[in-house]
Amino acid sequence: MIEMAVAMQRIRPLRIAAKRQREMMAIILQNEVEFAEWIDRDNLDTDGMDIPDDNADNNSQLPIMTVEQHLSSPWTNE
Repeated sequence: MIEMAVAMQRIRPLRIAAKRQREMMAIILQNEVEFAEWIDRDNLDTDGMDIPDDNADNNSQLPIMTVEQHLSSPWTNE
């Protein structure tokens, strides 16, 4: 039996919108339509692209607060 190595072509996205563990949300152009899809990092060609920084100021991060702050009432008696 002869084994054949199949070279997978890496996807070249227009840009990277987000990333998580081993995946990136890639903006891809197909048939003149842009769409976003989570793709494994190993399958993307991101050479020379700007990739969002994990430490960047991100609105999706949860605020850090103490238990007392969490349990306190936001309402005041007048």
